[in-house]
Amino acid sequence: MGGVDRRLEELERSFAESPQFGGGGGEAGDRARRFVTGVLAVIIQVRRQPIDLPLYQYSVDKLATLNQWSLAQHIAALHILEHEDEDEARALFGGDERLEKLTALAVEIAKASRSNAG
Repeated sequence: MGGVDRRLEELERSFAESPQFGGGGGEAGDRARRFVTGVLAVIIQVRRQPIDLPLYQYSVDKLATLNQWSLAQHIAALHILEHEDEDEARALFGGDERLEKLTALAVEIAKASRSNAG
């Protein structure tokens, strides 16, 4: 997974230098890892949808209320889950190139972990 690690480091540097994402500080470099952690949380939320209370349930209707960071996390999670709402989430996305790269990276990490598990 060396290529994934290298790409993760490059994205971390990109976010660390970006004022839009709070760059310029010491902790800014972990944005990519936090993104992937958020994707995992969304996967859990989507999978729990049938049993969660309505307030906490995943809903396609909530996608339009999300900021671009959260929406990108949802796109990655929905893609990984092969969920029918992925296209709708993508239609709402503003297209930030770094967030698109993070989304692709999260999907790649999920694929790599699946192949290592089986």
